[in-house]
Amino acid sequence: FTAQAGSFISGTPRSSSLAQRMSRPRHMAMVLKNPAMKASFDVASEATHKFSFSALKEGLQKRIAARPMAFAVLVTGTKTCLADILVQKSWEKKPEIDWRRNFVFTAFGLGYLGAFQYVLYSRWFPVWFPGTSASTTAKCVAFDQSVNTGMWYYPLFYVVQDAVMNAKIEVNTLRRGGERYSRNIFADMTNCWKLWVPAQIVNFSVVPLHYRAPYAAGVSFLWTCILSSLRGDINA
Repeated sequence: FTAQAGSFISGTPRSSSLAQRMSRPRHMAMVLKNPAMKASFDVASEATHKFSFSALKEGLQKRIAARPMAFAVLVTGTKTCLADILVQKSWEKKPEIDWRRNFVFTAFGLGYLGAFQYVLYSRWFPVWFPGTSASTTAKCVAFDQSVNTGMWYYPLFYVVQDAVMNAKIEVNTLRRGGERYSRNIFADMTNCWKLWVPAQIVNFSVVPLHYRAPYAAGVSFLWTCILSSLRGDINA
């Protein structure tokens, strides 16, 4: 019976007759009444389950490894979109979703958090800061939480927000975005460091390269909720 069950798992022609017999109530009742046959059937069923799950997991990992940037962009774009909707509906209790505001977070998630930070974390950082030693991790975190966050992330966020919410790009877009950045930078960086310093220590020390951007996206779901509640309203 176990040999036949093994044939069933491997997909050989012999499995067809076994599957047909086991689908009949009379044969199933026979299996359930016979302890030895039932034990063999349970083993075969468990093996089939493990085989299917392992194959699914392996296939998913191969797809992610083959297209890591696409996966990072998809995850981060979806994450930022859903996080802002959650804040608008559950935290701010808005009767209707502000889709223009939501587009700010979705576009920023797709472009900066997904595409750019995938290249930054998975391609540039390994060249600039090779290895996973304590000193290398410290350098990665220091650069990420100073240059990347303080000089690139926040200024770009405020400029994109101003352009989308006002539906135009002009010289004053840069000026207004810069003014909000200057006014909020101390509080913004302090809030950011509380979450991201410990999170990025883990990211740059133990997370595989092609999972760095998706890992950051997972942590960033919480961060996007915080940012949306604090800075989502451009008039606040």
